Amino acid sequence: MQRNQVFCQSLKWSAAISAALAVLLMPAQAQVTEEPTDDGIIEIKCSPAVVNLNSRAGGNWMTVHTDLPFPGEGFSVEAMLNEELPAKVIKSDDCGDLVAKFELSALKAGLADLPQGTVAVELKLTVTITDEETGEAEIYEGFDTVRVIQPPKVTPGKNARQNKYSAEQPRRVGKPQK
Repeated sequence: MQRNQVFCQSLKWSAAISAALAVLLMPAQAQVTEEPTDDGIIEIKCSPAVVNLNSRAGGNWMTVHTDLPFPGEGFSVEAMLNEELPAKVIKSDDCGDLVAKFELSALKAGLADLPQGTVAVELKLTVTITDEETGEAEIYEGFDTVRVIQPPKVTPGKNARQNKYSAEQPRRVGKPQK
């Protein structure tokens, strides 16, 4: 009986050690990037995912990550956001995929004309990769939705709550005057 218990106990330990070694010795899998589809649609992810039109903080860039492999030498790359905002920086990330950076202030200026109450907007990235030797161009498009926070609508002269200043009455800073 005792011999059976020792055998089962050693089996449990050997299974646990084998599982731990398998996890530790397993080679790290590289992130598999899918090639773009034949129709030119690529996956993109915008960062930040929330654009606060009233904020002056929060960074200077809208960064768009793609699943499109960054082309090597002999290719020129152009990227446009919503067909009107050109990329200021186009580079490769750690996985070898294309990343485009856009000025956040320019994007905010374009989003400022949205109707009041809009909470999300779909951004369209268009990437054109041109072979400099042959002149052939390939165009890829990707879409991502970004949340938009708009500044509250201020009605001059009317306060939403008591003890709050309106746009017409600037807040006084410093000690109160007697």
